Amino acid sequence: MKQNKFTITQFIYMVLFAGPFLFIFLNSFLSTTKEESETWNFILENTLPSLISNTFLLIFLCVMFTLVFGVIQATLTTLTNIRFKKLFHFSFIIPLAYPLYVISYIYVGMFEYGGDISTYFRNTYSLNLNQFIDIKSPLSIAIIFSMVLTPYSYLFFRNFLKRINKKQIWCARSLGFGPFETLLKVILPQAKSWMIAVSILISLEVLCDFGGVSIFNYETFTVAIYEAWMGLFSLNSAIKLSFIPLFLALIFFTLNQKLTIKYDKLEASKPFSLFHPNNVQTYLIFSIITFYTLFSLVLPLAVLLYWLSQTITVDFFLSTLPYLWDSLLLGTVSGLFIALISLFYLYKDRFIGGVKSMTNFLKLGYALPGTIVAISLMGILSIFNINYFGSIAYFILVLALAIRFFAPVFDLQNNSYKMINKKIDWASTSLGASRLKTFWKVHFPILRPAIVSSFLLGFLEIIKEMPITMILRPHNVNTLSTKIYELTSEGEWEQTSLFALCLFVFGSLSLYSVMKKDENL
Repeated sequence: MKQNKFTITQFIYMVLFAGPFLFIFLNSFLSTTKEESETWNFILENTLPSLISNTFLLIFLCVMFTLVFGVIQATLTTLTNIRFKKLFHFSFIIPLAYPLYVISYIYVGMFEYGGDISTYFRNTYSLNLNQFIDIKSPLSIAIIFSMVLTPYSYLFFRNFLKRINKKQIWCARSLGFGPFETLLKVILPQAKSWMIAVSILISLEVLCDFGGVSIFNYETFTVAIYEAWMGLFSLNSAIKLSFIPLFLALIFFTLNQKLTIKYDKLEASKPFSLFHPNNVQTYLIFSIITFYTLFSLVLPLAVLLYWLSQTITVDFFLSTLPYLWDSLLLGTVSGLFIALISLFYLYKDRFIGGVKSMTNFLKLGYALPGTIVAISLMGILSIFNINYFGSIAYFILVLALAIRFFAPVFDLQNNSYKMINKKIDWASTSLGASRLKTFWKVHFPILRPAIVSSFLLGFLEIIKEMPITMILRPHNVNTLSTKIYELTSEGEWEQTSLFALCLFVFGSLSLYSVMKKDENL
């Protein structure tokens, strides 16, 4: 009977989570009206080629920059004997607290023609920076995005270096290989699967981004999907455009899951120093780190604080409270919903089994751009003529966020659950405890830190999410991210400072909670 209850519940979740995938797949091949066909043919002939080239160019540049930056950073903090490694480790990770759209509008606000830095150089030195720096070029966008995305590459490669077999390094050194030769010929070739995995993750982040590229007016699939629906009022064209990034995302996500299985089985080893820089090299390393930290962390934060000093008033502060409240409420409700669903599947997998393929399917939502999730759900509602208002609208918003962020929450809980030895279950069962009692009395207390961390992770991802919240939010719900989009669309960079600082603080708290678990800190 318990098995049947779980099967029914699983079926309900499956239908809810699978809706966007099935809707996009089926509607991409259905016949349309003559007007919709004309709109799609126009997009196919005039827009699609540039969308493909723009998207893949940006993905390629971001992957290249993040790999180079990440390898250099991980090498400095793992294979050298330089001082202040913990401080550098923190400075390399903390830029992840900036949402892509926040770091994007900060640099646009500084370096566009009317920006603060461009204006300063024109007025003080009669120098037009825009002749040398095109802040909206693909190269500039990729560099700015890489400042926020490099922590992924850094953490991946750092974990690899902590697990590499040191005997291979000693053998290479005994054969006369220098430190750089050992790094290039022994270490990096073994890191191919890790680099592919992080490249896929970076590709998904860029593919799913909407806020950042829209600020730069850079046409990618996520922007085109939104414009097709909101600008051309063609849901069918938006759905057909969604099929291509959906197909790419599914391929990327599947490859990433295969690679994750390989490197998760490696065990960590004790740290060692391959490089021993002299004083001149140490000063050079410190200069490089300072330069990177300045542009990825210090300068954006200083700009936000400067803009805040120009705009802050009591009325302005009070006006942000409703947006802060809506963000906190949405993050809390959605985060709890995702955490509970994740716990449900972990419980079933532990005691009944047979859910691995289903959880892998549910995790696919993390590979979908938010615009695709939102538009597909709106399309499903239109098929059934469901009015989008009130509690229904709020539930659909929470469901969309659950589809998007189930994967990181589940993975964090699952990694902790794997550490609980099953002998504990057998001992509890032999003492007469039921499965549910074993979970509640034994597993839950052990899992509590992971549950809290996973909730916090989901909470912070949700309050930073822009396209889903912007498209699906009910009329009376306004969050920090949606307000930032409204203000940046009007060029009001300074007015966004308090909203962006709130997101940065929340993101920093999340990173701090994760870093506390790092045994090296």
